[in-house]
Amino acid sequence: MPNNFRHIGLIHTILPNAKIIDARRYPLDCCFSMFKQLFAQGQEFSYGLSEAGSYYNDYIKLMQHWDDVLPKKVLRVNNEDLISDLEGQVTRILTFLELPFEEGVYFLL
Repeated sequence: MPNNFRHIGLIHTILPNAKIIDARRYPLDCCFSMFKQLFAQGQEFSYGLSEAGSYYNDYIKLMQHWDDVLPKKVLRVNNEDLISDLEGQVTRILTFLELPFEEGVYFLL
């Protein structure tokens, strides 16, 4: 889980037409993945499962704030949905980004 979500307000201020994709994993998978990876300084939230869980909850709250403040600017894509319905999710993403479908898009995934 990159820390980019903390900068959505700045991104929107600088690039008001920017579209944000909020790519999520199942919370336990995400937190355990952070915990087992030794990150550099500044990622102390990932050094304990309790801290990772708290950080994830803060992320969820902040993303809810952006959903409320910037309606239709953030598309939420769940990893599990992407796995179970790749074509449907790719179509959703391309529609959100206002991009045409090209067959080669699947080769990038």
